Amino acid sequence: MRNYKTLVQEAELMAMSPEAVMLFLKARATSSKDKPVPDIVDEETEQALQSRKHPLIDLGLAQYGRHVSVVAALFSSVPTKHPIRLAALSNKNIEGKASFPIHLFGDEQKLCQWLDVASEEEFEALFENPNLSNALLADLLTRRGTWSSVKDDTLRKIVQALLKNERMHAGYQKKFYDQWKYFNYTAVSDAAWLLAQTVEPTERWASVLGWLYEKLESEAPSIKKPLSLVARWRIDTKDKNALGMEKELNADGNLSHRQRMCKGLGRLALAQNNKLLPTLLKDKDIALRCAVYSSGRMTAVQLKAAFKRDGVLVFDEAIVNSHLWQSENTRAALLQIAEVCDKKEKGGFSARRERYNSVKREMME
Repeated sequence: MRNYKTLVQEAELMAMSPEAVMLFLKARATSSKDKPVPDIVDEETEQALQSRKHPLIDLGLAQYGRHVSVVAALFSSVPTKHPIRLAALSNKNIEGKASFPIHLFGDEQKLCQWLDVASEEEFEALFENPNLSNALLADLLTRRGTWSSVKDDTLRKIVQALLKNERMHAGYQKKFYDQWKYFNYTAVSDAAWLLAQTVEPTERWASVLGWLYEKLESEAPSIKKPLSLVARWRIDTKDKNALGMEKELNADGNLSHRQRMCKGLGRLALAQNNKLLPTLLKDKDIALRCAVYSSGRMTAVQLKAAFKRDGVLVFDEAIVNSHLWQSENTRAALLQIAEVCDKKEKGGFSARRERYNSVKREMME
């Protein structure tokens, strides 16, 4: 039975201007994350608001509504690329995360068919949404069940969109550990790392997976020996032009797409076994050394030795290594490296010292 607070709130909302309703829905969606209080706006209230048939209220419900019946009805009532469809696909507030966005389409098969014909705008709105079901993501990335027919190009497009999805690098954030929920959450990262083993090692795949592996959480129980996959992603040693281009990129502080892939696998291997650090630091593959620079627990001595070997690339990789910001000695070594790098730049630029100071503000907050 609906209580008096709900009835009063509904009456107020029905009397409000569309602009005020939109502000209310937005505030409700935001406040629920900070203060999980009982929600007195029930499904019937959202349906009543929908019955007003005002474009701004409909947009607010699609973007901030909590009830599946309302959001799904709005989603199916408008044509492709309509703002209401985009708002529904990007809705972070809707209930029933375990099945989002299946209930918008009706069933998995319809969603699967949509993947091949979806507009770029709708595709990005959905796959940049952190509210996506863990089960859906894991099954999609491994192409299990309904998703076995997903084309390679479509899967790569999905991964490309997921690069902007905060869920792919947020880590497990629950206050209370729940083994089953943790398993479901890490099943997504496990599926994403498995792509290094299952997809064709092409340049196009390296260009998206390499960036995904920059921040993807290092949870991949299905990958027992990450370093065994490195060789399949390296450039052919007979391709002298490609090797030459890699050296040029490295001299400027950058990695090629394939090197970024190998670095990611090195980072996963290091996360699984931190005793690999000294071995990877001495590896002839600069990509694997970069895995240590960007994520290993290095000492100031190791950091300075690495700079002598690999130059500016060490700073550009190590600057994001959170472990190095935990020690005064490694912070000082990083600053010293930044100053040396800037002295070598023509024109007296201080780009790397400025970046050091910028990251320091973020890391030391």
